[in-house]
Amino acid sequence: MSSSWPRHPAGDTGVPSESFDLAEENWKWPEADAAGRERIFQRYWAHAEGYLWLLQNDPEVPPAIREEARLYGFPKDEFTDNRHRPHHIYVRQGRRIWGEYTFTERDASLDPATGLPRRKPDGIAVAEFGFDSHGVHKYNPAHPGVREGYIFIEHQPLQLPYRILVPKCVDGLLVPVACSASHVGYQTIRMEPVFMALGEACGIAAKTALDAKTELRAVDIATVQREILKREGVILYEAIVQVGPEVEGDLDGMKVE
Repeated sequence: MSSSWPRHPAGDTGVPSESFDLAEENWKWPEADAAGRERIFQRYWAHAEGYLWLLQNDPEVPPAIREEARLYGFPKDEFTDNRHRPHHIYVRQGRRIWGEYTFTERDASLDPATGLPRRKPDGIAVAEFGFDSHGVHKYNPAHPGVREGYIFIEHQPLQLPYRILVPKCVDGLLVPVACSASHVGYQTIRMEPVFMALGEACGIAAKTALDAKTELRAVDIATVQREILKREGVILYEAIVQVGPEVEGDLDGMKVE
């Protein structure tokens, strides 16, 4: 695995990357009430608009950066009832369930026999994006050249197991977005295509459990996997790469038609 992009700190200046993030100030969001979340939301807007204005206008900012920053702004034809600003803040991650399996960066470790991440017997989706954490602390001048939390670690495409969707202590519930994962593990899951794949798997599993009159945690995973494949879903990346998406045959005992 490598950590080639993005570079934190920047390779040319040695300065830790800054952004519209508000590290530390967002920690209370997951458990805040409506009023608390509104305060955080407004703080983000003040920071984002102020930061954009600074990049566009502050004489201390290099002219080339000011010129580029002036190309950006709010959409004139959207959110016209809210100063052209979205009504909701983008929450990258918050509270997550404690599932039958907790996905971590260790799930990217390679099987010596194949050189690929170890297969999951209950794999129902794949993830490819790197482990990509933003800063978790503000820049501290006492530690020049770094900002704690920034990483980007590439990995081979890997399987996501059904067990991360199943809460450990709650029956009758599947959770495709706030699924069971560590902070770093969640970085590869949090991509929208992965959410869609996990959501489809949840729907298929729920229907399978209803038909079989069984609990979600006891559903026949092979039946779920076969239905995903019939719908042209991907549960094993290397099989698609090696033999193509329309293969007829047997993949480790699973019929693909």
